Amino acid sequence: MPLLTREKRRMVCLHEAGHAVVAALGGASVYSVEVAPEGRTNWVIPGRKRGGPTDLWGVCRTSELGIALIALRWNHESSDFQIDREVLTAYMVALKQAGSEVPSEARRAIRAYVCQCLAGSMAEMISENETHVTVEPREHCPHDDATIARACCRMLPSRNEWDHLNRITEIVLREHWGFVVKLADALQATELLKEGIGDYLPPPIKNWPPSPRSKRKDRATDLQPS
Repeated sequence: MPLLTREKRRMVCLHEAGHAVVAALGGASVYSVEVAPEGRTNWVIPGRKRGGPTDLWGVCRTSELGIALIALRWNHESSDFQIDREVLTAYMVALKQAGSEVPSEARRAIRAYVCQCLAGSMAEMISENETHVTVEPREHCPHDDATIARACCRMLPSRNEWDHLNRITEIVLREHWGFVVKLADALQATELLKEGIGDYLPPPIKNWPPSPRSKRKDRATDLQPS
């Protein structure tokens, strides 16, 4: 991997902070954010199974979406994810038995996870003063955040989920940009931010993110779920 310069490390800090802030807004638990030391050419992520160098310079650890991600199946022939509908249905049934509001809450959780995935790359774009940002998946890359996010959108009922979630992720990031910068600054000064990380994160937005059928407004925090 190329040398992790000071400038690149700053961008990684913003990337992971973007993930963390949007995860918190969507109601996920954020456990820690971590970035490699400046000057490295590879990095071993502590706690990752089988250890060893990776192609990542940072990591944001949050509560997972759960069994819904197990419904994703990478197809090597098409170089894309497919959805195992039986597993996804079982996930919905299990939530219903636990007393959750299904399917609306399960779908909201999937949307929140998609926004969390998109937020890292979007934070980088916003930091470079791009006026409008949208994230596109990397081809043939099963570990790419946007590729996973795009696949998760296919678990949702509306055809315009992808464009909708790109749009509201950008809105909510810009509205909470102060949190992103504050968290990135703290991470840049260290390598691991775990204790007290909640002090750098915004409170969750109730019922966020909304579905594409919700009434459109200018502020993401004003959008109400259908």
